Amino acid sequence: VSRLDPRLSEDGCLELMVSFNTVFRHTLPELYRYFEDEAVTTKDWLPSWLRFLLSRELPARSVLRLWDVYFALEQQAARGSYFELHPYVCLAVLQLSIEDLLELDHFEIHWYLNHL
Repeated sequence: VSRLDPRLSEDGCLELMVSFNTVFRHTLPELYRYFEDEAVTTKDWLPSWLRFLLSRELPARSVLRLWDVYFALEQQAARGSYFELHPYVCLAVLQLSIEDLLELDHFEIHWYLNHL
């Protein structure tokens, strides 16, 4: 994916992670604090979510639907629109999973975030 868009390279991903953490801390403060308490950092799961656009974590059918939206956005707008939307999709996944995540311990959270 990083060959298609250099913003998804390792360096680009690091920049995006900093922005994501700020928005995560402000939009889902309870979950953010819980992750801190359980010593779960975004470095453990977010790079895959961002670089591979959730293709490793979501079922194939969901990935196809998500990517279909991203490709449609690319055709309608200036290049990069999916890139701007994707972190918010990741936050939405966390929001939808918040009740489950708040009941899990460190290792269970890692497993959950890698097997949506």
